[in-house]
Amino acid sequence: MEIETERMTSKGQVTIPARIRKLLGLKPGDNVTFVQRDGQVYICAGTLEALDELQKLFAGVAAQLNVKNDEDAVALSKSIRSEMNRHKK
Repeated sequence: MEIETERMTSKGQVTIPARIRKLLGLKPGDNVTFVQRDGQVYICAGTLEALDELQKLFAGVAAQLNVKNDEDAVALSKSIRSEMNRHKK
């Protein structure tokens, strides 16, 4: 495991280290995806391959959360947003 540290600017911007950009195949203008799960944040290239990897990473999570269809997903999203808003106040 390698660890890299970067400083965040006052605008919330962080430089992705060159080694990580190369590993992810990122080029200027590419999208980057940030995913939070179980207290961890994952960074992925915003490509179809990366989205496939994310799908594998989250396999089974819908079943654990009892999400069976689009309506369940929307209800869960609303519940999470409501909970987040309560904690902000």
